[in-house]
Amino acid sequence: EKLETCARLVHEYDALFMIHASETKTEVADIQSRFGMTPIEYLDELGLLRKKTCLAHCVHLREDEIARLAETDTAIAHCPESNLKTGAGIASIPEMLTAGVTVGLGTDGAATNNDLDLWGEMHTTALIHKGSHLDPTLMPAKQVFKMATSFGARALGMADKVGSLELGKRADIVLIDFDKLHLTPLYDVYSHLVYATNKADVCTVMINGQFVMKDRNLLTINEQDAKDQVRKIALEIQK
Repeated sequence: EKLETCARLVHEYDALFMIHASETKTEVADIQSRFGMTPIEYLDELGLLRKKTCLAHCVHLREDEIARLAETDTAIAHCPESNLKTGAGIASIPEMLTAGVTVGLGTDGAATNNDLDLWGEMHTTALIHKGSHLDPTLMPAKQVFKMATSFGARALGMADKVGSLELGKRADIVLIDFDKLHLTPLYDVYSHLVYATNKADVCTVMINGQFVMKDRNLLTINEQDAKDQVRKIALEIQK
């Protein structure tokens, strides 16, 4: 009933719809047992496979389901480190990209991905599919970087606003300090960003034209106050 309501609302308002789908084998088996369909088939029947739908995970898909996602322009949020931590498996991302599915990168929540680090997701994405397919040519660095930027924007229906540095788009900019030992020498920018750079190398961040961090100093929140508040909340949770 809730999904039927969601389907009505997203079509009425042309809204972005996001849901986890086919993350684990148990989930797929449960949905098949209850509805006689896989999660992807069920969402398709409800009219929820569409351009402004983003499905998280999609670890366990058949070839025909991947083809259907491409046909309906349904996007995927690939969260490899969460899938690894929970033992869900490894999604067929090279096959999805080959089929023409839009795949962005995500972290999932802190319970299944402690650091919520998209730099780590890029690094992991670039490596695990090479290893699982026994093919070092898969997932080149430039493609993985696009998954974290322009492909992610497309997956969220925001490609006209964010995801790349272009005239007319929001000024979302991350500056990296490349003057580090582990980033010297530089041969290829994309390779460096995916394989060598980490979150500690970020020195300045601008969101929609506003600096939120400059020279590693947070400008919009008091870091110490934020840490103190979170520690108090953690004590309540531990009770």
